[in-house]
Amino acid sequence: DNLETRLSMDDELVAVAAMNAIPYAELIGRHFRMVDHLEAGDRAAADADFAACVQLSERLGHHAFHVQLAWYRAMLAFVDGRIADAEELVDAAFETNVASNEQAAWMAYGAQMYRLRREQGRHAELEEILRFTADHQPQVAVALRTGLATTAAEHGRIDEAREMIDALLTNDEYDDGND
Repeated sequence: DNLETRLSMDDELVAVAAMNAIPYAELIGRHFRMVDHLEAGDRAAADADFAACVQLSERLGHHAFHVQLAWYRAMLAFVDGRIADAEELVDAAFETNVASNEQAAWMAYGAQMYRLRREQGRHAELEEILRFTADHQPQVAVALRTGLATTAAEHGRIDEAREMIDALLTNDEYDDGND
């Protein structure tokens, strides 16, 4: 909807930050622009900003951006269809992330591994950990239970999937107030 506006604002942030030698602001602008270029389908521009982000984050020693770029790298391998590379890069991103933010690392790892395993037809392998996590992390339970329902449906357990979705729809604990 507002992609062109965002790209224009990204360009302005990058230009002003570069002109005024504010590398952290340039890194933020390039990161936004990288994602927006990818959304726009301009892979070459996204890749150029990715390379600039890597350089800037290394120069600044900014660990949070190293982590984000590691997850982004894994996601790109998946999008490119390089599933084996994506799995290795997910593992590497997890290792980059886990020491500084274990909970976030596990959540990102789980999301990316679910997508990888689903692509491989192996997402049923993750059902036990999804159930455990949904039971112990209520802040992400809806997403996880939706993934469980998807897995059940894709493995022919339609009644089980319906029961899970019905439980989500009728449980006030998951009501966000938006009807």
